[in-house]
Amino acid sequence: MKKIISIILAASILLTACGKDDSRDEQKDNSTSKTNTSQNVPKDGKYINGTYTAKWETYVNDWQEFVILEIKDDIINILQYDAVDKEGNFRSTDEKENEEYAENNKKSNLPVMTHKEKFKAIIDNFYEGDKNTKKMECVAGATRSTERFKLLVRSIINGNARTTGNVDIVYVPTYGDGTYRVEEAKFSSGWKDFVVIKVENGIPQMIQYDSIDKDGNFKSEDEEYKNKMIDYTKSRKSGELYPQKYQEILIKEFNEIKDNNYDDIETVAGATSSSDIFKILVKKAMYNSSIRGKEEDAIYKYIDGEYHAEMSEYVDGWKDYVDIKIENDKIYILDFNSVNATGQKKTESEEIKKTMMNGNAIKNLPETYPEKYRTDIISAFSQSEFDVIEMENISGATLSSNNFKLMVGEILRRCAVDGKVNNISVEPYNIG
Repeated sequence: MKKIISIILAASILLTACGKDDSRDEQKDNSTSKTNTSQNVPKDGKYINGTYTAKWETYVNDWQEFVILEIKDDIINILQYDAVDKEGNFRSTDEKENEEYAENNKKSNLPVMTHKEKFKAIIDNFYEGDKNTKKMECVAGATRSTERFKLLVRSIINGNARTTGNVDIVYVPTYGDGTYRVEEAKFSSGWKDFVVIKVENGIPQMIQYDSIDKDGNFKSEDEEYKNKMIDYTKSRKSGELYPQKYQEILIKEFNEIKDNNYDDIETVAGATSSSDIFKILVKKAMYNSSIRGKEEDAIYKYIDGEYHAEMSEYVDGWKDYVDIKIENDKIYILDFNSVNATGQKKTESEEIKKTMMNGNAIKNLPETYPEKYRTDIISAFSQSEFDVIEMENISGATLSSNNFKLMVGEILRRCAVDGKVNNISVEPYNIG
């Protein structure tokens, strides 16, 4: 079997609908000092007057979100909702952060807004929901921030504002205690990856990463798969690698991450696909923990959409390209062909067809030509269960087979993971 690349098979959108409030959302204040002395509230009031602040106890991707609110005579007003870095700079006024956020939303077909606009929209929704976190709507494109805002507000109004009047900063655990399991929604090449993360006292620890087949067998215990992968990685000069080994490496990386920067997890050489789906699963599990969401969840690898990739260079006057559509993790090949500088498709060239058929006959290769090998390559991809690593090359069309793998692989690796790019240029495969 001829193989050329390790490709990511990854991702899912982490934007979900706003969930209902959960009793686990209510965080207790660990502060014991600075009790509010101005408790001149109505006799039957629910809250103690004061100005309260709640922050996440750790930074996430170098930022720490916080809420400052004022309560007077049971009336709640949000004074500020923002995030700060370790130097005390506000995210809402950071030009680079605002530009990147707006650009990323645009690429992901989400409402284009800056962080400043996002924070304001969330506060506005709080007021429009009668200052009730159960009634307020999520801000489109800012689901996570909306949910985290709600948690910060609830940590105040269900805590000190209702009990002690303590106005010290309330530090809310960034991640909610529990055991979070996230798996792929569908089997791919007979396997489904999953992670299990346990959060205790706000500290996440990975306790399992593996793959299961339809019979519930673990990939880490499959000796046949182990030997097959060792042979493959050795042939690719990636060293001896097998499921249990790369799983242990990735688990160790997760458990040693600093400042919750899980994007810093490095890809394991020789296990690119597994490394990247691992990151996707981790991202979803930590998202669920951060919003006190589902403890059992399943995700699709890819973001629905249409994607285009083409080779960066012409070879003998022709450049290969592919167009694919992804829907619910199912991949459809819309077009696979080559074009010359004038835009003519190779499948439409009778001259190329005759030349290729004659050349293959002289070399005793099977009869093939652009229209035929195009169909054969797409069929081989389908027969491999849409796995570019497992699919066979088509005899007499090795270059086109390899280019197809490269282009589809790069789409799955880059575009379909975040949905931000749908037109990419792919460098030729370097055999050396």
